[in-house]
Amino acid sequence: MKSMLVFLLIILNEARPTAACSSSCPLNCHCENRGLSSVPQDLPTSIGTLWLYNNVITTLSQSDFSRYSRLLGLHSSNNQISVINPRAFYNLTRLRQLSLEFNRLTSLRADMFVGLVNLMHLFLLYNNIHSIEASTFNATQQLRLLDLRDNHLTTFATSVFVNLTQLSTLLLSGNSMETLPVMAYDILASTQTVDISNNPWQCDCRMLPFKQRMTGSYAFESQIICAGPANLTGKSLLHDVNTDDLFCEETTTTSVVLLEATTVSSGSYFHPVFLIGFISAAIGLLTSAIFLAIWCVKKRVKTRPAPVADLSDVHSNINNAPTRGHYHAWQGASTARSGTVPLPHSFDQSSSVLRPPLPPIMIKAAAPHQDYQQDVQADVHGADALKNYVPLNRHFIYQQTRESRLPKGLAAP
Repeated sequence: MKSMLVFLLIILNEARPTAACSSSCPLNCHCENRGLSSVPQDLPTSIGTLWLYNNVITTLSQSDFSRYSRLLGLHSSNNQISVINPRAFYNLTRLRQLSLEFNRLTSLRADMFVGLVNLMHLFLLYNNIHSIEASTFNATQQLRLLDLRDNHLTTFATSVFVNLTQLSTLLLSGNSMETLPVMAYDILASTQTVDISNNPWQCDCRMLPFKQRMTGSYAFESQIICAGPANLTGKSLLHDVNTDDLFCEETTTTSVVLLEATTVSSGSYFHPVFLIGFISAAIGLLTSAIFLAIWCVKKRVKTRPAPVADLSDVHSNINNAPTRGHYHAWQGASTARSGTVPLPHSFDQSSSVLRPPLPPIMIKAAAPHQDYQQDVQADVHGADALKNYVPLNRHFIYQQTRESRLPKGLAAP
């Protein structure tokens, strides 16, 4: 009887794979080890778990799981998956566990896990992942376990993990990370289980801020074993390395700045050298403009012509002078002048003066005078006014300060 039961059990186990990956499969469909190149579409829509490991699937498309909305577990490990199209898991809102280990993924995009709002366990170990976009896990807020072991991650991007508030297990061992930013300390300290061992940690100045935060209270602190520089290789960052040992050579300063600039943003970055050059050029242009403005002002002051005295006072005062003679008329005009008028170019009558000669001036006389041109002056002053004016024929008024130098014809009577 026992042998019969064992025989029946063997028969049932051998028949299970055929029935397990068909339209009649039970709640859990086993489609592993079948050489499948795509997700089968003839399975019951009510299945809860789908096993697809050890096949040759290369791409997961948006329509592959659209009819299996009740899936709770999807196991697609050990395939050749290198492409996951956007929204490939969009309809799997109930999925709790996703296994994608041992595939050929190289990067994780922001649209890769959209729809997995209840995902709790994500296995991505043993791929070729070297980069993760900042918002990759924004749709998986319920994630508890994230396994990224044995990939090619070079940096710990804090923006990737900062929103995973429910995360309790983070496995990052076996990657290519060399440094940890200081913000990573708080993320690792708030995670219950952390594995960051077996990374080529470089214990130089880039690790100094992280070292200053270490207290020895968490297990991950003792997992950091220096792979460089040579004098610190094999030493524990927590126990064997002091802060004074963490320094960088001058030749590595530029690479440190570039690393910090690239980790701040996933987009483009502005090199600090370009910024310094731009500021220096702006300061130089501003200084040149100031000096040019000062030079122009000084040049304009030097080339400005000397002011010319107003001669209106001379004309008005001479016209109002008394009529005792030519000398008294000139003397009245000179004494009545207000202010100081510049001297002429020379006291020599034969030399040119600074101003053009004044026109003939009519001096009012006590009695009528006959020596005038009636028709010309009548047009200017009127016929009645001509009787009281005496013309000064072709006499020029020179601006003098001493009586002995008065022009000929204006001497005192």
